[in-house]
Amino acid sequence: MPLLPRTQRRRLALVAGAIAVIGVTCAALYAYRRQQATEALMARLDAGKAALVAGNPREALDELKAYIRARPNDPEALLALAKARARVPMANGLQLEKAKRYLMRVPEDARDEAGIREQLLDLALRTHDNDLAAKLTKRMIEEDGPSPRLLAARARALFRQKEFVRALPVLNRHNEIAALEIDTQLLTLATLQSLDRPIEELLAHAERLRAEHGDGPAPLLVSAVAERSAGNLEKAVSLAERAAERPAADVAFVERLTDVLETYGRFETARAALERAAEKTRSPRVRRLLVRRLWQAGN
Repeated sequence: MPLLPRTQRRRLALVAGAIAVIGVTCAALYAYRRQQATEALMARLDAGKAALVAGNPREALDELKAYIRARPNDPEALLALAKARARVPMANGLQLEKAKRYLMRVPEDARDEAGIREQLLDLALRTHDNDLAAKLTKRMIEEDGPSPRLLAARARALFRQKEFVRALPVLNRHNEIAALEIDTQLLTLATLQSLDRPIEELLAHAERLRAEHGDGPAPLLVSAVAERSAGNLEKAVSLAERAAERPAADVAFVERLTDVLETYGRFETARAALERAAEKTRSPRVRRLLVRRLWQAGN
């Protein structure tokens, strides 16, 4: 028997209502599960960053890799992942190259966020990617101004590229605002030598530094290296030993001083300087250097 029109309409309405309820329920369930997945994903990001801060880079690496698989272009996560990757050793130092590759995935217009360019520059220098370092420092100096750190990084990248003519004015500019940074001063001497400048120019540079800044540790060490370049070994040794007598808390200076003294055969003086610096600075880096030197000496 055929259904009456009114009954048919009622059944259709019931079916439509049921379909609507099912649709709303499915949509709500989907949204709920999606929210759960998002929360779980963000929990992995938070756990990775927390592990990194707590000094557990391996744990951070696992958590952040899981997050990046779902969101491969998140700049903040890529930065954290790069930091974690750089701290977990791999054969032949490959961890630094991998960390750099993570940051290279961040688009250039997003690299200003959260110190990404600074971290990428550090990795470029550590992996001797001098083309990238030169490119980064050029842009960063143009946008942020010529800080000593950026000038030093640019000069080092140009020097490694054997662009000595371009490196020298960058070094001079750096030395005007941070004259006592030993690495950059020694790089200045090396650049002058690479340009085949007269030895008198190296000596004059060292003398000018001492005249302007006194006989502190850094000017004395620069003078020692300049004198050694001139073939004046005895004078170079005397200046280096005087530099070693001066108290210095700069870890980079202590490392360079030790290298120079050992090059001159003054191993006991170098060790004494290291011991004083380790006591004064309480620096783990200096202590590791001292332990390594003692081990090499068989002590």
